[in-house]
Order: sequence, then C-alpha cells, then structure tokens
Amino acid sequence: HTLSLDEIHQLTSTMKQQVSNNISSPYRINYYASYIATKIALGTGMRLGEVFGLCWDCVDLIHGTISVRRTIQTGTKRQVFQDTKNKTSRRCILISQELQNELTTYKEFQSNYAKELGDKWADSYGVVISGTFGEILSTSNFKSRYFIPILKQLDLDHITFHDL
Repeated sequence: HTLSLDEIHQLTSTMKQQVSNNISSPYRINYYASYIATKIALGTGMRLGEVFGLCWDCVDLIHGTISVRRTIQTGTKRQVFQDTKNKTSRRCILISQELQNELTTYKEFQSNYAKELGDKWADSYGVVISGTFGEILSTSNFKSRYFIPILKQLDLDHITFHDL
C-alpha cells in the first residue's frame, strides 16, 4: 500500500504530538525514537531492521547521508546486529534537509537524555533508535506500543512499516 501525502502527514504529526505529550514521561526517548524511526523510513525507504540497526557512525549530518551497513535481526528476544542481506543492501542514501534537521535535533536530545541518566545509560553501540536506557529499542516493542496503536487511532491499520 502506498501512503498518500495526507496519510504521511497524519502519521508524522500524530507521532510528533505524542513526543510533546510525553516529554515528562520516563519513556519520552521511546516516543521520540519511534517518531524518528518512522521519519527515517519515510525519508529513505530503509527496512525495519536497517532503521533499528542504524548507528550514529553511519549518519553524516554534515553531508546529509546515511550509510546502510548493518541490520538488526528482528523477531528474536534479543536484538542482534548482523550484516545486510547482500552487497546491494549496503548503500549510501542522501537525505533531505528536513530529515537532517530532525536527526540533528534528536541526536542532541538523545545526548542530553543520556547525560541526565548518567551511569544508567548503557549505550555501547551508539544506536540511533535507542530505548529507555540506551539499548536498541525492540522492534516488536516499537510496533506494539508506538506504531500500531497510532495507525489504529488514525484508521490506517492497513499500513505496515514496510509501506513507509
């Protein structure tokens, strides 16, 4: 299913509103990470595992590119990094100025959030889409708690992440 511009706007504006609504929540990073994951998918066409396997070392905010080098094996209890499916899956994607700005703002938020948590922040991979304590945000948690409920709320539950 291809999303219309109106559906894309509904989805992203609702997710962004959830970030604002939950800014005092202990799960605020999860809401923000979910919004950013959706924006990355919409702006790049990256697969779910590629988005969640993205680390900051693959994001060039100066030149506006994302390098797809690894993926997260989804559907397992533990999130595990692995190489992309094949050589053609490894690629460099030019991103829009809007996405560049969103990622810059999010990276600053994530950094400040990590400082706030101090030793509780356990991010040893530098993942972009991080959970509450810096771990890789679970793809099943993302879908069941942050993505599918919004789709249902907007009557867009016929859409999947791969439609983005």
